[in-house]
Amino acid sequence: MRVLVAKYLFDESLSSPDILFLCIISRNTSTMQKIKSIILASLPILGVLVIGVAIYAFFQSTPALIFVFFLVLLSLLLAMGIYKRSMRKATEKVKVVETDLPEIENDLIYIDPHNFQENFSKEKGMLYLAGEKVVDQEVILTSVSYDKLTDALNMSFSSGIKVAAKGMQNIGVGDQQMCLFYFDQMEIRVGKRSRSFTMNKKELYEVLEEEESHVIFTHKIPPLVFHW
Repeated sequence: MRVLVAKYLFDESLSSPDILFLCIISRNTSTMQKIKSIILASLPILGVLVIGVAIYAFFQSTPALIFVFFLVLLSLLLAMGIYKRSMRKATEKVKVVETDLPEIENDLIYIDPHNFQENFSKEKGMLYLAGEKVVDQEVILTSVSYDKLTDALNMSFSSGIKVAAKGMQNIGVGDQQMCLFYFDQMEIRVGKRSRSFTMNKKELYEVLEEEESHVIFTHKIPPLVFHW
């Protein structure tokens, strides 16, 4: 809806009826998605009802009735999950990222955050987050700290850059690269500006206030890369 109105504001060739027509299409699309989600969510319920009737027809007993009742409850939970997932995908914001990041090294050594803290070197290079350069100039990795209790890794770079990540797996370290492949949460600060990210099933999402944008890379790359 906001996109269509913005298009109208910047395109005087569109008339008011055009806007009304476009808005109706937008609303119908949303309604159609809801109908589609409801139909998909109804399938497991209908399937269980058919199976339940068949079971009770052959075994007319209290245990069979209880078993069918539990099947119906499970189908309702499954239907709710399908509906929410379908609607989430329909409203998901997608951000496609192209990057000039150099190719990821094939012979990375994977170490845990504690070992990385103990053995990091103060290299100078380019820092990439979500496929984009954090700043346009090279920066120096100045300090690394890791809190095992909270599973929090903090890295500081020159130019006032700070990276805080939680829930990490091993860190990939190569001859000219440091890569972070997975985390639960990450925040990066450049001066007073900050960006927040989360990961779910190895998919990256950027969080902006209460909204999330699914970040899709044109090439398969780690979310955080430091290349020197």
